[in-house]
Amino acid sequence: MTKLPMEKAAKDFIHKLSIAAKEMRETSGWLKFMIKYQLVPVEQVEPVLDECLQLRKMLGRSLQTARKRRPPPDTGTISEADE
Repeated sequence: MTKLPMEKAAKDFIHKLSIAAKEMRETSGWLKFMIKYQLVPVEQVEPVLDECLQLRKMLGRSLQTARKRRPPPDTGTISEADE
């Protein structure tokens, strides 16, 4: 059975948001590592880290919203209204 286009698009969108959120978590981790071990002056890294943390929050909220609004999966059953 094929998925409805809207259901597939929503699932794909959520998957891509999840990947972006994961990449932001990894990036913020590396930026914190750079600060901790003084690999780059803090003044250079802090603005980028702040931007990264803001993006993580936005992606997290977008994921929550997308998951709430995701259409229910097609169960493949016929309801009385479809008959």
